[in-house]
Amino acid sequence: MKLQLIQSKSCPCSLEQFIINDIIADYEDFGEIDKESNGHECQIFGFKAKDPSDEILKKYEITLDEYDQVCNKLDVIFMGYCQLCI
Repeated sequence: MKLQLIQSKSCPCSLEQFIINDIIADYEDFGEIDKESNGHECQIFGFKAKDPSDEILKKYEITLDEYDQVCNKLDVIFMGYCQLCI
C-alpha cells in the first residue's frame, strides 16, 4: 500500500494530504474524528474507526490489515487541541 498522510499545520483536525494507492482519500470512509468542545477550544481525542466494508477496501485497493494500518495512523494524527472552529 502506498500511503501519503499529512496533517494540516494550520488546523489539527484536517488533513493537508491523504492519498492511498494514488487515490485521493476521505477520512470519513474510515470513521470519524473523536472531539469535544468546551466553548474555548476543541480537544481531539483521536479517531473512531468504523468497520471496514468491501466497498471501501475495493475503492482504495487495500486489505483488511492495511485498512487497520490507515485507521491507526489516523488515530495518531487526530490528537490534541485546536481553537480554530470556536
